[in-house]
Amino acid sequence: MHRAFASAESKLVDCRKNFSFYFDLIEKELAGHNTNAPLHRICTLMRKMGVEALLREDLTLTNELIEERDAYAIRNGSGITASARAVRFTFFRKMPASGEWRELGAEDIMGYAVILTLTTKGNIHSYVYEAVVRPPSLYIDGKWRTVSNYYVHCSKVFEATVGTTSSQKHFKFPGTFFCQQNGLTHVCAHAALRIALNNWPTYVGKKITSKIINDALGIDHTAGKQIPDGGLSAPEIKLVVQTLGHQVFTAEFITNPGIDYDEFVYPLIESSCPVVLGIVKPDIAHVVAVLGHTLNSDRWAEARHTYGAFPRYPYIPTASWADHFIFSDDNFGMYMTLPTEGIRNLLVPKHNPNLHAAIAVGLTPLAGKISGYLAEQSAATIGNNIIISTVAPTSNRWLTHLQIKDSDRQFINPIVCRTMMCSRKQYADLMTLAEDESNNKLNPGEIDLLNKSLPDRFWVTEISTANLYSGNKHKLGDIITLINPTDDQLRNQEYHCFAWLTGICWHGPGLKNAPINWSIKGHIPLIRGILLQQCDNEW
Repeated sequence: MHRAFASAESKLVDCRKNFSFYFDLIEKELAGHNTNAPLHRICTLMRKMGVEALLREDLTLTNELIEERDAYAIRNGSGITASARAVRFTFFRKMPASGEWRELGAEDIMGYAVILTLTTKGNIHSYVYEAVVRPPSLYIDGKWRTVSNYYVHCSKVFEATVGTTSSQKHFKFPGTFFCQQNGLTHVCAHAALRIALNNWPTYVGKKITSKIINDALGIDHTAGKQIPDGGLSAPEIKLVVQTLGHQVFTAEFITNPGIDYDEFVYPLIESSCPVVLGIVKPDIAHVVAVLGHTLNSDRWAEARHTYGAFPRYPYIPTASWADHFIFSDDNFGMYMTLPTEGIRNLLVPKHNPNLHAAIAVGLTPLAGKISGYLAEQSAATIGNNIIISTVAPTSNRWLTHLQIKDSDRQFINPIVCRTMMCSRKQYADLMTLAEDESNNKLNPGEIDLLNKSLPDRFWVTEISTANLYSGNKHKLGDIITLINPTDDQLRNQEYHCFAWLTGICWHGPGLKNAPINWSIKGHIPLIRGILLQQCDNEW
């Protein structure tokens, strides 16, 4: 926690040898009703990432921790007082020979966890109040290198403090925020929403606490104003997000079983927009926060589009290569990976006895009528229509490549679609630098046309092929969809404003202007939603 100070000076603990995170840390620090799995997970991550030293500090209670303690007392009954003890563990990748934590720098800190223990008469709750840990990575050749094909899109640079008010040190490091429910003054939806908001790059306000969420909903833990037995609903989550000045896209997979949950979630995650995901089975209802995804470029799943029991799709969504969503589950810990098939609705959802996706609430910076999922569906239709209807000269090798059909009149090279939210400046800057395999670039007039055609923010659906996408991480074109078209634009299907595909571009409302030549005639790099240096080990 930033600017939370220890009550007394502490020394580093060497945890390289003869140290058990379970017996020497977890059993000693956790008590009461809550699960110890999240702290186990944090300690396991530290072991995997090469921890050598930790600093254990008893904290002086901050105003935030005092608010947590007092809310707990109110929830347990009128007139009851509660005591609180907070312990912070800060983890480091090396143990200085001197044993002095003041010698450690920003590259040495791996993360921290604050364990809060609240006690009233007959009740005790001990849980991970707050933690921040680097994305799973290893320190190699003087640099933190993230795990191969592991993309945490929703993360930030956090500040951590160690030491006392009279002797302290502050660290800045990249990571994600995590917290655990106590089941009384906050539940799983609070934890998931706090994790989502505090890790969202778009959100720049003060740290979201359970109190901020409860205040927005009028919950103060007194009789009649407590958290409902079913936790927080999707409209309540939406209200909290709107109170903070942002919006949501929501999909209910039980009432709309035709929506594949992973194809709804994926464009949001690629846009660095976290998703609060509800999962259910007959005796379970839980909420987690999705922050990223993994990629398996050798994944066989896209073959389902050409044979097998599944119907043949008109395009291949890049979600087909996402092996897992990276998420935080306050019951089990952070940086967990959820197999995308694990909660897919293969049956009618209301009759599905297995754990399955029920609802997704994606956080977005602005209101919109068209989600990334819908943008991708419509862009795929536009892309295929362009390929079918455009007379391609033989010199346009890539467009003719896309137009090849088999004996059943099916495209041999079906398009791959990848959708994300983008700003006009970001897109124009990337396209200004873009250069295809023959060194073709856009001219100033084409860049000017882009700037005049695009709104401030939009969905861009990148068009590629299976091998270009998975091997080169390149694309052959883009289709731009408005996020919030007018009712007339929706009615007239004029919510696409720009499209290009190897050598040709279309522009104007509904792409009605006649196609014109486009200088990029080959493939160019995909838009990357994270820093390229996080892709060092990409396969």
